Amino acid sequence: AAAKAEGGAAVSAEEDEEEGGMSHNKQAEVGARHLAVFHEKEREWDVLGRFAFIFGAMGASHLLQAYGYFSAAKYYNGDDWASWVVQLLVVLVDAIFACVYINGSIWVQILGASLTVCAPLACTLAIRIRDPVWVDAVFIPTCFLCHFLWNVLGMWQLFAIVRKSDQEITTKEGLTSRNFTEAASVRRKTKPRSP
Repeated sequence: AAAKAEGGAAVSAEEDEEEGGMSHNKQAEVGARHLAVFHEKEREWDVLGRFAFIFGAMGASHLLQAYGYFSAAKYYNGDDWASWVVQLLVVLVDAIFACVYINGSIWVQILGASLTVCAPLACTLAIRIRDPVWVDAVFIPTCFLCHFLWNVLGMWQLFAIVRKSDQEITTKEGLTSRNFTEAASVRRKTKPRSP
């Protein structure tokens, strides 16, 4: 009876270890799922934060451009120097600001700064040069084209954020599943057996 009790205790201890091992694996799986959900939510908030930055920067750029055009319109009130100086300062601030928040190569930053300078310059030339009619026919569409391209560049920035985020999540998913598989196999190998 004592031997049977010892054998029963050994069997129940072995069963407990197996159940404990299974619950440990189950805990690891649940923990991995919770971490996956957390990382997904973290990625979403990171993407939304980057979007907010781009939208805020583009909005500030449009505000600076609008103030530049407002100051250029002061030319019609007789403020020749004020319209030049204020517009020049606003355009320079906008061009420097564009170089700061555009992600990409130096050429993309130069393109963005050039677009923010070219549009107000075309507007100013269209306002100040009256005699040849072709000046208005060239510079006014150039101004609108620069603004259109500036907005396309902003949209390209948004698509680049999404593309980068998708690439990051793809590589993280591959690493997470591989690490989880390796960790589970190590736990199975190192699990102590009862005598």
